[in-house]
Amino acid sequence: MPIRQTVSAELAALMNPYGRGVVHMDFVLSAPVPPVQEGEFMRNILSTVSPGGSAGALAALGVAITTSFAWPVANRAIFQPFTLLERVVVRNLFIANGGVVGGNFDLGIYDSLLERIVSTGATAQVGTSSLQFVNIVSTPLEPGEYFWAAAFDGTVATVAQFVQAAASIQLLSAGFLASSYPLPVRITGTFSGGLALPVQGMGFDRLLG
Repeated sequence: MPIRQTVSAELAALMNPYGRGVVHMDFVLSAPVPPVQEGEFMRNILSTVSPGGSAGALAALGVAITTSFAWPVANRAIFQPFTLLERVVVRNLFIANGGVVGGNFDLGIYDSLLERIVSTGATAQVGTSSLQFVNIVSTPLEPGEYFWAAAFDGTVATVAQFVQAAASIQLLSAGFLASSYPLPVRITGTFSGGLALPVQGMGFDRLLG
C-alpha cells in the first residue's frame, strides 16, 4: 500500500526529480513506486532549487527560503538558468505562491539563446502558500541548458523566494529584465541585478529506456 502524507509546497519543490517517487499537484507524496518497464513514463517535477537549478546552489549553502516575499517591481521578469540531463516532455509549469496573492503572472522556459520555448501566458495568481500549477501544451526538451522565467504585472503578489545579496545572485547567472510582462518571444535587452530568486519549476514526464 502506498504511504501517503501531506508535504509543504517548499518540500515538494525541493524534491529530487530523478528519484523514484511521484509528486501530485495536491502535494500528496507516494512511497517509492515499483520498478518501471522500458518505455514507460514517470511523472516528476524539476524546480529552481532542484539539482541543476540556479537556486539549488543557494539551498545547498543553507540559504533559507523566504516563503512570502513580494514581487519587487511590476512587469519585471526574472530569469534563472537550469541544466536538463535527459529528454523530457513538459506538462505544466508552477510557481510557489506566498501568503498574499493578486494580479497576474507569466511563467516560461527559454533556451540557451534566450528565445522563448513555451509560456503559460497571462494567468491569475490564486491559492495562498501553495504551488500553483498551470497546464501548457506538452513541450519536449532535449538535454541542455535552459532558463526559467517568471514575470508579474504588479507588486501585490508574494511568492517563495531566495533573498540574497545581488552579487551572489549574479554569480548564479540569473538575470532581471524590466518591462517584460508578458514574457517576450526573445530577450534583446540587458539583464540588471536583483536580490531575490523565486521558487518555480515544471512537471514533466521522462521516457525510460
